[in-house]
Amino acid sequence: MIGFDMSDDLNLAPTTDATHQPTQAAATYANLLLSPPALASQEATLHALLESFSRRPDIQMLDRLLLNLVTLPTGHYDNILLASLGDAAQDAADPHIAQLPALLGQLLQALKPGRSLHIPATIPQQALKSEAILHGFSVNAGTDGMILTRPEEVLNAAAVPLRLKRKKNPSEKAARLKQLLAQGNASRVVDDDALLQAEDRERPVIVQPSECVPAPGKRRKACKNCTCGLAELEQAAVANTITLQDGDLAEVDFTNSALASKNPVSSCGSCYLGDAFRCSGCPYLGMPAFKPGEKIQLTRNFGNDL
Repeated sequence: MIGFDMSDDLNLAPTTDATHQPTQAAATYANLLLSPPALASQEATLHALLESFSRRPDIQMLDRLLLNLVTLPTGHYDNILLASLGDAAQDAADPHIAQLPALLGQLLQALKPGRSLHIPATIPQQALKSEAILHGFSVNAGTDGMILTRPEEVLNAAAVPLRLKRKKNPSEKAARLKQLLAQGNASRVVDDDALLQAEDRERPVIVQPSECVPAPGKRRKACKNCTCGLAELEQAAVANTITLQDGDLAEVDFTNSALASKNPVSSCGSCYLGDAFRCSGCPYLGMPAFKPGEKIQLTRNFGNDL
């Protein structure tokens, strides 16, 4: 025989004696017994279950609930109990008990807030526990079974209005900006010219170092540690210099291709005699006479003077 601890449902009648009458009605509890269809053939077991209640509970068969042939009232029951077939092997093999997770949502709504659904220890509980949590039950599992409790409802809940951000009037924004600009000191414009002193406007005087000043009658040359750029100019002039070797004065070609050559030759053979013997396009014009075969240096830009 299987029994349940129904402490909430016991001793419901108030205590009376010959001189005192009850002043308050005894509390009653609405209970529901869920029975597998196979339990209907075990009259002794079913009768023992009903005897454990002080007040006869409602009885519903699992198959009728699974087929939606019965609809349970909402928020009506204080306790819902699932009946066992007697042992764990029979409960695990029963197809209707295996489908109990599909009824958890309906059973949750049928319970009053804070009341419970009682599952015997012989019912497989691992999968049932997970489904109960997903449906909103508060689960309390122990060695003698599992109790699934519907949470209490939150009372005194108040709705709080949401304050939406409204668009500001453009005219109000413009007036506010105008007021800020009128305050003055915070946005005062500074004249950049007023920050300059008289000495800041004077041009700097470039003083040539004494080592860069050439001696009287001599050409200016770059010093050893030149930083003014004269050394680079001298190197560029040397790179543009044409050097004539011995025998290069036999013939001079004054065309652009000949001037670009490193070994120009003379066409008249008399350039070394002086300006009196030189033609109007001779590159040696203005130079003193020199000996035949003497090494003479001509710059590449002499053609600009022709």
